[in-house]
Amino acid sequence: MRDNERLSWNIFLRFIVSNLMILFPALVGSVAAYILASRTMFEVADNIARIQLERTAADLDLRFQDFEKAVTALSSDYEVNWYLNHPGGFTGAELYHTRRVSRRLSSLHLGMEFLERIFIYLERSGLVVYENGFAPYDLFYTTLFEVEGYSAQMWLSLMGEVNARELPSFFPGSYKVSGGHYVPVLFFLRSLGTGTYRRGVLVAIFNKELLARRLSPLPESYGGGVMVVDGGGRVVVSSGVPLPVEEVRGAMREGRKEIRVGGERFKIYSHRSGFMDWHYIAVVNTKKVNAPLSSARGVWLLLVLLGCVGGVSFAYGVAFSNSRPLSRIVRRIPQGVGGSFRGLTSVYQEVEEALVHLSERAHELEAESDRKNRLFRDYFFQILLRGGYEDREIWRKDAERFGIGFLSGRYLVIAVGTSPLEFGGMGAEALDQVEALLEQRAGEGEHCLRMPSGILAVVKHLPGGGECRREVEEWVRTSLEGLPERLSRLLLFGVGSPVEDPFLLPLSFGEAKAALEAIPPEGRTSIQFYEDLHPAPLGYWYPLDVEEALIRAVRGGNRDLLVSLLSDLWRENFQERTLVGLELQNFFLALRGTMLRVVNENGPPSPDILALLEAPPRGGDEEEGIRWVTDVFTRILEMRNREKRSHNETLALQIEGYLRDHFDDPSLCLSSIAERFHLSESYLSSFFREQRGEYLSGYLLRLRMERAVDLLVHTRMPVEEVARRCGYTNVSSFRRAFKRMFGVSPHRYRDEHAGSSISQ
Repeated sequence: MRDNERLSWNIFLRFIVSNLMILFPALVGSVAAYILASRTMFEVADNIARIQLERTAADLDLRFQDFEKAVTALSSDYEVNWYLNHPGGFTGAELYHTRRVSRRLSSLHLGMEFLERIFIYLERSGLVVYENGFAPYDLFYTTLFEVEGYSAQMWLSLMGEVNARELPSFFPGSYKVSGGHYVPVLFFLRSLGTGTYRRGVLVAIFNKELLARRLSPLPESYGGGVMVVDGGGRVVVSSGVPLPVEEVRGAMREGRKEIRVGGERFKIYSHRSGFMDWHYIAVVNTKKVNAPLSSARGVWLLLVLLGCVGGVSFAYGVAFSNSRPLSRIVRRIPQGVGGSFRGLTSVYQEVEEALVHLSERAHELEAESDRKNRLFRDYFFQILLRGGYEDREIWRKDAERFGIGFLSGRYLVIAVGTSPLEFGGMGAEALDQVEALLEQRAGEGEHCLRMPSGILAVVKHLPGGGECRREVEEWVRTSLEGLPERLSRLLLFGVGSPVEDPFLLPLSFGEAKAALEAIPPEGRTSIQFYEDLHPAPLGYWYPLDVEEALIRAVRGGNRDLLVSLLSDLWRENFQERTLVGLELQNFFLALRGTMLRVVNENGPPSPDILALLEAPPRGGDEEEGIRWVTDVFTRILEMRNREKRSHNETLALQIEGYLRDHFDDPSLCLSSIAERFHLSESYLSSFFREQRGEYLSGYLLRLRMERAVDLLVHTRMPVEEVARRCGYTNVSSFRRAFKRMFGVSPHRYRDEHAGSSISQ
């Protein structure tokens, strides 16, 4: 047993030495960090103060810049401009609809905590629209608004000057609040409109006291303050600066970073803002800044020593805990049976087997991830090749979301099918084998997928320019070599024309299908290029696949695809051919038939489109005719897009109404809502976010929390009952959700915001 005891002791020593070796670099690093930090601590404190000032300035800049963007958007609003240009004499309905403008102003007012008031003066009508309503200027100035040192006429003249300059004005002043006293504020005046169409002024009033509070916390804790100076040298905001402003500015002009006053030293920090050329200046007391550093250095040294002692104790405890099971195993090994290390070897083998199992599981998960990525790519290319993307932005976002990148160069589509006369076509296993082989042959930026029609579509990348026929034929030859002879005899290849823009791959796919279908069943050729289908430019050119592509482009609202197809029609019929007389007239009549087919899908066309359809070009001017074709197709496309947007807005309103009526239902979830509106969960989620700018779950949570606040503030209802009425079956889940949104528990929120009238 002595050998076993010695082995157990050796195991313990091995663990404790290993733990100490692991902790040794950390302990040495802590001591080195203490030495270095002691030297740089003051510089760090200096940087903290400077960074805090820059962050505060950046935060205010961002808020004011967001405000300017909102004001710019407001100045471009149709309703605002309508009221700006109205000469006056509003009807009751027109005055009532000013509430829409007031609502926009109210959202700006609520979005900035230091925005005291905001209104628009309509110069032509003399009306003032503010965040809560409207009033004539003469009544508004004295009753609802008054500036110290300005009469109504003087303030009107000031707004006229701002409107004439077309430059925003930002200056301090005093504004009368309820109670009759004046408070210091900042005025922001900006003209609305451009050039000779400047018809009004937007006036925003910012509370200087609230603005100063956002600047003051760090400087005040260091015995100082902060101030903001504009480009003209005026002090915009000042909070707790312990020195005269001129003395601080004089030191800055001389390039000094410190000012000595009596026995105190003050450090100056400055930051130049990009907004209105403001200059942020902070002054802190260096004595108060440095006082905590010495204490912190002593505490740090104590922590380093405690860390060393704790590290050794921790190493001992972990070594004892980890070695104890192995020591017990070693003590139970009979002497002379299998050697002293037999038990240890079995333990490590079990660990190794577990690691091997985890490795195999990781490979399985990786393969599953590859399968999911393949499904996503197939989904993307299915939509793309069928022309399902309305515009490039949606197409680009989907490509980024699915991790699909397109290389520079041209692309074409190869449609792969089978001869119907050979063995009755291929079975599913044979088609899977062909698809797997073509996927292996696909290079970077290429993809192979199975279309719903049963054919395989290969998206082929052509890195170089010029003729691509030889490259495609070589690819087909090498692909056939990797297949059994029976399968290679079955395969047929239709090749579409190359496109410079991957967004136009639906054109190449349509051509590839047409080429594949054009291969005669009894023919000996296995590859057909679309460009070989029309060798002689006789008569007008308007094949069936082009007509179907035109219809898909209009249905899907794909303007780029429509323009490309019309360009192809122009090139083939008026550059490669010469159409005159009856042929030209028949060409435009064929296009008119396509237009009627599309426009009658959703009922009778509108009168303006019907008038265009009934007046096709009669003469021999092909340019006038193609302009007519482009105009009609574009109007039909815009009409379909409007119908789609109207349908989307109606559906979004229906979903919102359903959520408002059923948010208290605990079973309400994404799947139940999707089932109610006959949509898939993924489409419903993406649709609602696209239409309303927020997730559906976030909107539902907001409805429930608004109802919870109303019940907590205006009733004595128990929190459990409030949770139930807001759609929660678990009160703990309700408390967590409430605290995440408001930062406090429901009980505390009720205590802080209890209403004056509470009902049972």
